[in-house]
Amino acid sequence: MANQIAAKNLSQLIEETRLLIGDSSDVSNTWSQDDVVSGINYAIQTYCRLTNCNYVEETRVIDDYGKTSAPVNDYLTLERCKYNSKILLLTSKQEEEMKNPQWETKIGTPLRWLVYDGKSIKVTPYPTSNKNITLGYVKNPLIMSLLADTVDSSIPLPHHIYIKYAAASWLFMIDGDKQDIEQSLMYMQLFNQFIGIQTPQPNTRRAE
Repeated sequence: MANQIAAKNLSQLIEETRLLIGDSSDVSNTWSQDDVVSGINYAIQTYCRLTNCNYVEETRVIDDYGKTSAPVNDYLTLERCKYNSKILLLTSKQEEEMKNPQWETKIGTPLRWLVYDGKSIKVTPYPTSNKNITLGYVKNPLIMSLLADTVDSSIPLPHHIYIKYAAASWLFMIDGDKQDIEQSLMYMQLFNQFIGIQTPQPNTRRAE
């Protein structure tokens, strides 16, 4: 019977990351424990951003001005907004004001959406009926802090072994004597290859 793959915990990831970068816990460490833990959490969030492994959609009801609250405490990136199953175009206050100074009070079928003030989403124009919209976003994964904490369940078990590469990339980007941009880029390239992301492409749908 093949051995079952178990979820990695923070203690294991710390050890694997230190071994990868030659920073053994048996000697004086170049990077602090907090640095390594931050790198690991960065790696997990990066995995979720690149793969959309924990992408979800939920229905929201907009108010009389086309606004609804954003899932501030629960998302990494807002990916899309839909109205009547149609994906709306991402816009900004500046773009809308340039096109129409009265854009905030324009009524009609929604065509575009934006993060309005960091706490709310607004569609424009806004409808007077059928005020349901669908928000699609990448959920924030579990932040690891205790040594027994395990990797967020949205990340496939076989990919847990690759987290250390993105963590190493983050560590080599930190300002200091050990900063090495080439090393950082190399580890991130390896991470992307291992998880099946050859060349990450900019995503104009995304709002952070």
